[in-house]
Amino acid sequence: MKKTLLILLYLLASFIVSGCGGMSGSESSPDPSQTAGAGPEETSSPGAEKNIELELFQYKPEYSDAIEQAAAEFNKDNEEIKIKCTTVNEGEDYFTTLKTLINSGNGPDIFNVGSIHEFLELYDNLEDLSDFEVVKFALNGSLKGATIDNKIYGIPYCLEGFGFIYNTELFKEANIDIESIDSLDAFEFAVKELARRKDILKIDAVFAFPAKDTQITGVYMSNAFISPEFEGDIAKTWNADKLEFKYADAFKRIIDLQLMYSVQPVAEMDNRKMTEEYFVKNKVAIIPHGSWIYNTIELLDKEFAKKIDFLPLPVEGYNEKSESVGVPMYWAINSSSSQEEKDAAKEFLNWLYLLDAGQKVIADNFRFVPAFKGFSSDTVREPLGKKILSDAVSGNVIPQVYLAYPKGWGEDVLGTDILRYAKKEIGWDEVVKNAKEAWAKARQK
Repeated sequence: MKKTLLILLYLLASFIVSGCGGMSGSESSPDPSQTAGAGPEETSSPGAEKNIELELFQYKPEYSDAIEQAAAEFNKDNEEIKIKCTTVNEGEDYFTTLKTLINSGNGPDIFNVGSIHEFLELYDNLEDLSDFEVVKFALNGSLKGATIDNKIYGIPYCLEGFGFIYNTELFKEANIDIESIDSLDAFEFAVKELARRKDILKIDAVFAFPAKDTQITGVYMSNAFISPEFEGDIAKTWNADKLEFKYADAFKRIIDLQLMYSVQPVAEMDNRKMTEEYFVKNKVAIIPHGSWIYNTIELLDKEFAKKIDFLPLPVEGYNEKSESVGVPMYWAINSSSSQEEKDAAKEFLNWLYLLDAGQKVIADNFRFVPAFKGFSSDTVREPLGKKILSDAVSGNVIPQVYLAYPKGWGEDVLGTDILRYAKKEIGWDEVVKNAKEAWAKARQK
């Protein structure tokens, strides 16, 4: 296992670092002009001789309806293959539930794997996907996070980004030019302008800062201020025995800005309240969130969803005009499933990412940014996804490395201390000190 760990750490580099500026495809991929809507070569259906029922367990509640729709559409053309889809319950830990299912001998045929911890723990249960058809179409470097001993054990779920999501109409009403926000100083100026015109804009505050949600603050938001220290490299992050927290002061400035101009009390502000009670109801202008929230916002208010976009998450002294982007999760196939089930699982994933019908589900139902070439230019229709794709292709992103944080460190240590800081129970110096000590202690285990 130690040898496997060392090889894994060498290979698991962030795909954005290795090739985000050239995301037209990997060297082994087919010519781009031949991939749009193209699928795998015609083969006999793996379930032609008997009916097959697959168990699929996925991690994101926001996509539960979409995956059900995908399974239903797939079954129309593959009647012999039925897919039973299950999504982790809101608030339930996906990986813990997944391990319980696998250890019981009733593991799903298709499931999600994300962090280095998870790849290591499930290594013996992962099917080698190196010769899988869809792998040939993956964006350049997007498979590195699922590669062990030069073998591929997962395919990218999608691309996601995290930053500040803002109400474009409120910015227009406040006469704030988005193009002028190219630094932390410019961002702070815009925030103060919104605050100054709060009564005219009829908002309660500029931000709804979710200090209570330690995952948003300690994991997703912190990434922008920790990734630069490790050059955006997930392997370097995992290997790091200590955290210097070089950009702690820059992080403090962003936290303080939100605390000063947020709806109060922030200690009671969580994800749901921030999104549903304040942002969608036009009571605040900006929230810190990820691209995955778009579907939820659209369900709440379709018209409102049309007027949101990403602002930069500025890191003073590093990159002050980008957001965090990366592959959040991979699809994996259970190596313990029967050969027929594994073949059927591959056929479904090929269908989802390579065939026109599957790509239509990606565009119409998932609405995420695909990490595969061959999709038409209008696949990504919503503004958050368009911004992520544009920045990812240009390379103007901060790579996600939070999947290589010490286990539980982001939420239980950093996020919890940010909440304590927001409640004025501790100072920022203590937040930084505790974060460094907990990181070092975790790496000694």
